[in-house]
Amino acid sequence: MAITSISTPAEIENEYLDCLGYDTPPGDTAKCHRFIQACRAILLRRPTRMARNAAGGGSQDLTWDLESVRLQLDDAKRWLAFSSDAKAATGGGISFTSFAEFRDY
Repeated sequence: MAITSISTPAEIENEYLDCLGYDTPPGDTAKCHRFIQACRAILLRRPTRMARNAAGGGSQDLTWDLESVRLQLDDAKRWLAFSSDAKAATGGGISFTSFAEFRDY
């Protein structure tokens, strides 16, 4: 689900929770992009507390630790920068060179 300007707090929370596993093998860069977007939406709207009706007629409160969300956002950006899909798309990566056959003339 794409987060838009009219996404509700519950939709943002669902997207955040749905995309938590972006880094589990084999890794999913598309899910990571969605996770980053959800984190940004959470931080932008800066909720400290959200409430919603839970199934069965009860209510459910959710309190966000924004510093934790910032750290998760940084982790997701770092993971995305080093993921194999991202490196393949940009031609990046690490090469190792051996000088075992090097001769100085």
